[in-house]
Amino acid sequence: MALSTVAKLSMIDKRSGKTRMCTAPATRLFFPPAYSPHLNPIEILWRMMKYRWLTKVDYLSWSRLKKAIFAIIKAFGQDYCIDFTNLQTKNPVSFNSA
Repeated sequence: MALSTVAKLSMIDKRSGKTRMCTAPATRLFFPPAYSPHLNPIEILWRMMKYRWLTKVDYLSWSRLKKAIFAIIKAFGQDYCIDFTNLQTKNPVSFNSA
């Protein structure tokens, strides 16, 4: 198989503690840049809170802002969700098989 369709991954088996090689067909490797806040989950969460979920009223006082942030964190997963499916197709890595 070509290098672009198979990736060999070294994994440690938790039961035996031994290192084993795994072959995963159709695996794409993703190498993030050194500084990548757009890929950091907490940065993505804060950006969503800041620009989509918090309102102008929430910024009127520190106590309102804290209350709104804690309400969002408490309701995260039910009322507030982030979809990461488009993240995996943004920066694919392609290998040339030369």
